[in-house]
Amino acid sequence: MATDRTDGRTRGEAGARRGRLALLAAAVAGGALVLGARSASVAEPPAPEPVRVAVCDVVRASSLVMETEAYTRPLTERRSALAAQLENGRKEVDALAGQLQALGPNDRGPEAQALAQRFQQKREAFAQATQTAEREFEQFRAAKNYEAYRRAVAAADAVAARRGYTIVIASRAMDEAAVPVSGQAFLQGVLARPVIRWPKGDDITADVFAELKVSPPAPTDAPPAPAAGTPPAKP
Repeated sequence: MATDRTDGRTRGEAGARRGRLALLAAAVAGGALVLGARSASVAEPPAPEPVRVAVCDVVRASSLVMETEAYTRPLTERRSALAAQLENGRKEVDALAGQLQALGPNDRGPEAQALAQRFQQKREAFAQATQTAEREFEQFRAAKNYEAYRRAVAAADAVAARRGYTIVIASRAMDEAAVPVSGQAFLQGVLARPVIRWPKGDDITADVFAELKVSPPAPTDAPPAPAAGTPPAKP
């Protein structure tokens, strides 16, 4: 009887172990299915976009925008308005200067001293007003320059997008650089030309000019075109 009970217990324990192993195998299989499903749900990363680099003389483009009537006219009008504001002060200073000259250098009476004091005050006030007007005009011109530069950058971006470029570097050709006349001019020339070499076909400056509807002036040192019917010069 004891042997039968022992054998039964042994068989029960073996069955229990087989049951636990079956549960463990099922759990492992289920985990593998979950991991497989998660792996399948993760999309493959997109292939990197091919890089194409273009070069554009954005500074020149913005300068040509500033030369258009849409920008020269507001600058002229603002300068004229500021000059008109200073006109009365200038006339007062000129009138007082004329009165002092009429008194003569030897006239040091109370009237002459009072006139000289008024002249000094008016001249200082006029100088301060002139400096204020100059600062206001420079701020106005800087704002217009910034606006023109933003337009040039937007045009370069639009042209690059149409032609399939992913990067645009603002630079200009070395053959357009003039011999600098000062250290500041040299530094500006260097900073305007960060790129030394590039394929000419990747220069989108001309297309940006067309996008902005501007064009650089013809070189003044170019020889005049021959008249119609003129035979070519002999070498």
